[in-house]
Amino acid sequence: MDDKIKKNLNLVHFVINTYYPRFKQDEDIFQLGLIGLWKALQTFDETKKIKFSTYTARCIRNEINTELERMNAQKRQLDREGMCISLNTLLSDSEDSSEEWIQNIQSVSIEDNPLYLLQLDELYKEQDDRTKFIIHSKLQGYQTKHIAKKLNVSGQTIRRIWNSLEKEVRDIVAD
Repeated sequence: MDDKIKKNLNLVHFVINTYYPRFKQDEDIFQLGLIGLWKALQTFDETKKIKFSTYTARCIRNEINTELERMNAQKRQLDREGMCISLNTLLSDSEDSSEEWIQNIQSVSIEDNPLYLLQLDELYKEQDDRTKFIIHSKLQGYQTKHIAKKLNVSGQTIRRIWNSLEKEVRDIVAD
């Protein structure tokens, strides 16, 4: 097994250099490639008519892609949470209590303007149940397609609603 790993280290480098040139020097990506190589060694079936190197390259790419997708999803979540003015920082996971919502806004210390806080509270109160469900689902990290499926609407509808809410918040802050 160790001999096969040593013989195929160049394949890991080749896959990284070919498909992920930005990560040539990234040790973590190389380690993921090694995990893919190891998985290929564990699962390769010689009875199927495929070359070991072809199968291994695919396993290496799958392992790296899976991790990059996970990292991108995590980054998107942090971006949503990290926006200085967004609905993510304004709402709690609790039910639609106006007092709790105002407390959450105040705890973020976005602004100390009471009028601003009242405007945001009014914006939230104005939303229908579907929109409130979208807000809470997005804040819990659900993807647009999952929310759309649950509500039996298109993903575009969810994105449109979410974008209009963010615009309204930006408009309130800009005033």
